Amino acid sequence: MKSFQIISPPNGKSFSIGSVVEASGQHSLELNTSLWAVLRDIYGHYYLQNPPVRLNTDGSWRAQNIHLGHDIIEIIFVSVTKSGHDLFLRKVKDNDWGAFDELPGGTEKLEGVRIDVR
Repeated sequence: MKSFQIISPPNGKSFSIGSVVEASGQHSLELNTSLWAVLRDIYGHYYLQNPPVRLNTDGSWRAQNIHLGHDIIEIIFVSVTKSGHDLFLRKVKDNDWGAFDELPGGTEKLEGVRIDVR
């Protein structure tokens, strides 16, 4: 198994605009890894999703509360450094859900899934 695998949603799945979805899969990551779901739109902008991804001791993971809006084409799962994690926590605290163009330095894209939002 790769260190991070998406089981749900499957690649290419269709959702209605405004859907709130959950994602899940398997991992072999350290449990203290800071992991977040980020949406990417057709323009290359990113949208942070909250709460962070939960890594479980049984090797499963779960991301809840993923809000799908207009023009979203991918759910990306990223691990971030402490500074990236702190930046994302500040965005959550400040209710900053707007688009941003660059992921924090030190971010590693673990996996992504293409979706169709209509």
